[in-house]
Amino acid sequence: MKPKKTLLAFILIILIGCLGCHFLNVILPSSYSAEEGFAAFRAKQLQLPARREPICLVAVGDIMLSRGVAGEIKKHDNNQYHPFLKMESCLKCGDIVFGNLENPITPGREIMMPERTLRADPGVEAALYDAGFTVLSLANNHMEDFGRQGLLDTLLYLDKAGIRYVGAGKTQEEAFAPEFTAVKGLKLAFLAFAEPALVPDSYLAGAGQPGVAFGEPERIRAAVQEAKRKADFVVVSMHAGTEYEPVPDLAQTRLARLSIDAGADLVLGHHPHVVQKIERYKDKYIMYSLGNFVFDQKWSQATRIGLAAKIFITCEGTEKIELVPVFINDQDQPQVLAEMEARQVLENMGLGLLEEAVPYWDWDKKVFQDGK
Repeated sequence: MKPKKTLLAFILIILIGCLGCHFLNVILPSSYSAEEGFAAFRAKQLQLPARREPICLVAVGDIMLSRGVAGEIKKHDNNQYHPFLKMESCLKCGDIVFGNLENPITPGREIMMPERTLRADPGVEAALYDAGFTVLSLANNHMEDFGRQGLLDTLLYLDKAGIRYVGAGKTQEEAFAPEFTAVKGLKLAFLAFAEPALVPDSYLAGAGQPGVAFGEPERIRAAVQEAKRKADFVVVSMHAGTEYEPVPDLAQTRLARLSIDAGADLVLGHHPHVVQKIERYKDKYIMYSLGNFVFDQKWSQATRIGLAAKIFITCEGTEKIELVPVFINDQDQPQVLAEMEARQVLENMGLGLLEEAVPYWDWDKKVFQDGK
């Protein structure tokens, strides 16, 4: 009996196998193979949206490499990288690093305190590049302190160093043109403007005339709208406001919000030399003033403190912001504050007592959270 049962079971297995093969031949093309099946599966998987890593934009405030800072560079064996030594890790974590260059780069006489005419020695552009800076704003009230030639020299040195710039150019078209950069599949556009009241009329870029981009409302609107048509994310640098005032003035607010209304995704402010508030406007962020980054204004605590902002950007916009408060030491070097000191700085800035609509700094998660 046992051999018969074994034989019957064997025959049954063969019959089931034959039926299965017949069934597969009916429902699948005769040319179908395992390799083709995997290829089809893989193609379908590739069609699914992939999660991209966010871009890290590091933005800092005013960078001035003249006067007292130049003196410190000279004292430290003419090491033009000296101002950035203590910020290497912070700056180099950025895919893009942005700041406002507050002086032309051009040969000339030594600048002494308390002069307000500024220039930096050729060679600082290489230090800026080595520090990680990729895009600089030149739209400010000092860019033509050494005339149009000083501006043209600056453009030449930055071009040679491989650093991009916005807000100034050889012509009006260049000065108002956006600078595009593509990172991790996203295209960013940078623009920079100086508030007209802060800059002599002769600094304005014209047809065939070197100069800076003035922040006139219609020009801002047109430039931002044009950039938005070509980029996924638009950053506007605004050189505006009143020096040493901790609160943004009306001109700052109007120009910054106008930029957002025109399509900007982020506004970065410079010029007051002290840190000002951060505002969320129409779900976009306005940093009215990041304060000083490299400067020789050591006469007050407020002018020695600045912010380095790490802004994480995705295809959907600003994902999160991390703030790094910095303090300018006696050698004119910005350095990251320890956590307790940084916490106190942020509280003194009012970031612990923000308006309802403005995000607040969460020290546990180290991000801005929506205000409650």
